[in-house]
Amino acid sequence: MFAVLLVLGVALLVFGGVVLLRHSDKPGGTIKMLGVELTSAGAGLPLIALGVLCVVLGVQRAPDGWPRRTAGGARETTTAAADTSLGCVTSIFTNVAPERIASIETGMRDVEVLGSNQPLDTPFGLVLTENGRRIAALRLRLYRAPNASADLYRVESAVDAACRPIAQIRNQSRGGDPTALINFDTARLRVDAHDYDLRIGGEGNVVVGYFTRLP
Repeated sequence: MFAVLLVLGVALLVFGGVVLLRHSDKPGGTIKMLGVELTSAGAGLPLIALGVLCVVLGVQRAPDGWPRRTAGGARETTTAAADTSLGCVTSIFTNVAPERIASIETGMRDVEVLGSNQPLDTPFGLVLTENGRRIAALRLRLYRAPNASADLYRVESAVDAACRPIAQIRNQSRGGDPTALINFDTARLRVDAHDYDLRIGGEGNVVVGYFTRLP
C-alpha cells in the first residue's frame, strides 16, 4: 500500500502540473475528502491536491527502515525493537539459549545456573555485575567426568563490559591452564583494575559457589 500510494501521488502531481501549466482552460471541479473541500476553476489544482494527499498517506504507512524527518528536520530511521539488555556481550553467547545465561551480582553465593533437568554438556553463560552494572561476561562449557569431582569447566570466552578479552585470568585453586577449572575451582579475574574471585562447580547441576571482589 505504501508504494502504491507513493507512486500514484507522484503521478497525480506530475499530471496535475502539466494540466495546470498547459491546459489551464480545462474545467475544474470540487474535491471533498476527510472533511476538506477544495474548489478550483482549473482541472490541474485538484489533481495536484489529490497527489499531495496520496503522498502524505503513503509516507504515513512507510515500512520500518524508511527514512523520515523529525520535527527539527533531521533524518530518522524506524527500526524494529531489539533486545539489547546484554549489550555487545551477546556476541559471545551465540547459540546459547537465554535460559542458559545467568546474571551473577558481586557477593552472591550458591547460585544455581543450570538445574538437573537441563542439559549440562552444552555451553552456558555468566554475566557478572557489580552494583547492577555489567562488568564482565563468560561463556563456559562443562565436560563431565565419570565422577563429579573431576568435572572440567572450560572457559571458552571471557570479556569485559566493552567486549574486550579479559587478559588476566588464573586458576587460583591449582594454577596451570586458567581456562580449565576442575569442579569447584576458583578463577581469579582482573577487570577494570580490580580482582574478582569466581568459584564454580556442581553435582548434577551447575552452581556458582561465590562471586566476590577482593579488597
